[in-house]
Amino acid sequence: MSQSLAQIYLHIVFSTKDRRPLLQDLSIREELHRYLGRTSNSLGCPALCVGGVADHVHILCKLGRSISVSDLVKGLKQESSVWVKGKSSALREFYWQSGYGAFSVSPAHLTVLRAYIMNQEVHHRKTSFQDEVGDRKESPSPNRGRMQASSAMIPPFQGGAGPRVARLRR
Repeated sequence: MSQSLAQIYLHIVFSTKDRRPLLQDLSIREELHRYLGRTSNSLGCPALCVGGVADHVHILCKLGRSISVSDLVKGLKQESSVWVKGKSSALREFYWQSGYGAFSVSPAHLTVLRAYIMNQEVHHRKTSFQDEVGDRKESPSPNRGRMQASSAMIPPFQGGAGPRVARLRR
């Protein structure tokens, strides 16, 4: 076979440092989601949707053939951290937490996952991020780690990312 083919969809989740709810401003948060989508695209990983709440983000993308998951997440965090810090003096101390979650996704589940990501505000009124990822020290919840969503179609991201992304690609 003379061509390479990859169809690996990723659901990436990472939170603000110490899960501080620093992304309270909805306009900055929505702009950040668009920026993360463009950055993912520029790193060769087409973004299908980006969403989140004040203390974490979710990114659904197709992994490019020439980048590792860790390099993708590193690029997303570096670029967006610099971007967020430049948006407001109140965000100059903004940092992402060092860890992340990255999960492969079946193409058959993309529609449901898109809806789940785009409905984070509603979802987290019922289930905390810590309960969802199993990061509580109390007794286990029966719903721990389960993702619930309804079906909806969200259009893919378009456009390029900021000027620093080109330096990350080698």
